[in-house]
Amino acid sequence: MEETVADIRWRMMFLCAIFAAGTIDFISPVKGQLGHRCPRAFFNFGTSLTDTGNLLNEFPFSPDVTKFADPENPPYGDAFFRRPAKRYCNGRLIPDFISLAFDIPLLDAYISPTVFNFRHGVNFAGDRVGVSSDGTGLPLFLPLQIKQFIRFKNSALTAQSQVECLSSISSLPPRMHFQEGLYTLEFGSSDIRSALQRGLSTASILRNIIPAAIQSILRALEILYQYEARNFLIYNVFPQGCSPQILTLLDEANLPKDDLGCIAEINQLDEAYNSELFLSLENLRASLPDTNIMLFDFYNATNEILRNPSKYGFDSSSTLSACCGASGIRDYNFNPNVTCANFGSNKCADPDRYIFWDGIHFTESFYRTMSKFILNGQYSTPKINYSDLCNLIFTNFGSLATYEQVYGELCNVWFV
Repeated sequence: MEETVADIRWRMMFLCAIFAAGTIDFISPVKGQLGHRCPRAFFNFGTSLTDTGNLLNEFPFSPDVTKFADPENPPYGDAFFRRPAKRYCNGRLIPDFISLAFDIPLLDAYISPTVFNFRHGVNFAGDRVGVSSDGTGLPLFLPLQIKQFIRFKNSALTAQSQVECLSSISSLPPRMHFQEGLYTLEFGSSDIRSALQRGLSTASILRNIIPAAIQSILRALEILYQYEARNFLIYNVFPQGCSPQILTLLDEANLPKDDLGCIAEINQLDEAYNSELFLSLENLRASLPDTNIMLFDFYNATNEILRNPSKYGFDSSSTLSACCGASGIRDYNFNPNVTCANFGSNKCADPDRYIFWDGIHFTESFYRTMSKFILNGQYSTPKINYSDLCNLIFTNFGSLATYEQVYGELCNVWFV
C-alpha cells in the first residue's frame, strides 16, 4: 500500500525522536559480543571522507573528477604530508589517525599504481560513491568495494600458499589478520546528497533511498561475515545540513534553520537514516551473535563540536565556513564555481581552527578529534575503548608531525 504524506511525516518524526539529541544509550552492552581483541589489520570501505587514493588512482588528472574538489593540487595535503596526498583534506583522515595510533603504516589504497604494503590492511573507499550506483556517480560504490575485498583476500591467501610468491608475502595480510581485523564502513551521506541533487523529494528519500541504503549496508556486513570478518565499526551520517556546500546551494530555498544555523530538513533526513541504521544493526547483532558491531555516532559527535567549538580548539565564529574555497553566499566561503585548489580560491590562515576544509569535507584537526572519540569509545555503541585495551600511542597525532618524521624510511611513491 502506498504511504500517504502524513504516514511518511509520522515515520520521519518517529525515527528522529528515537535518535534526537543522542538519547539512545550508546554505551549499553550488547548480548553475545565477542571478547575484545586489538585489531591486527584494518579494512576500510567508504566515501571521499575516508578515501586515501582509490579515486585519483583510478581516474588520474581527470577534470570531471576534480571539478568539485581538486586534491591533486595544493593546498590539499599541506598538513602532515606537506604535499597533495590524494586525500580530500588538508592532511590526515580518520583511517590515517587510526593507523598512527596502532603504530602501523598508513593504509594503502586498493588501487595502487606501484609499490604497496597491505600487511596491515587495505582501504577500498572512493569519492562520490554511495551504497549503490545511481547512474550519476563514479563506479566505486559499496557492492564493488566488497567484491574488491573478496578478490583481494582470495589472491592474498592464494599467494601465501605458493613458494613462488614468498617475496610478496611480507606485504600481504595472513589469514589471522583477516579474522581479527577491524572492518570499517562509512556510507550514507553520498546517497542522501545525491538524491537531493537529483531533485528527489523528502518523502521519496525516506520511502526509497534510505531503506535501500540500509539494506545494502546490512548485505555488505553479511557478506564480509561469510569471509571471516567478525569486528566491525560502522559510521552513521554527520549533519549534512551544516556543511557550507549544502548551506550555499540551498540558500535560495529559504529552508528553516536550527539554532546552529543548519538546515533542519536536511539534518532530519540524516537523523532518519541514522535511526534506521541503529535499529537495523541491533537486529543484525541478534542474527550474528559472534561479532562485535560497533556503531560510531558521527552525527552527535559532530554536533558536539559544532555546539562547543572552543572546547576542542576550533574558532566559534567559523563553524559553518570552509577554510579553503571562495567567497559566495553569506560567510560560508563556498562557491561552486571556484572550489578549493582552483584558480581564485583562498585558504584560511589557520586550518586547525576550522571544522570544514573545502565546504564538503573536513579538516585534519576535525578528523583528529573524531579519531580520538572513536578510539576512546566515545559516541559508540557498544563502547569499546581501544585506547586502553591496546595501549595506543597518540604521540604522532599532533599538528606539527610530518610524514617524513613518522614514516621517513618507508617508500612513498604512492603520493605521486
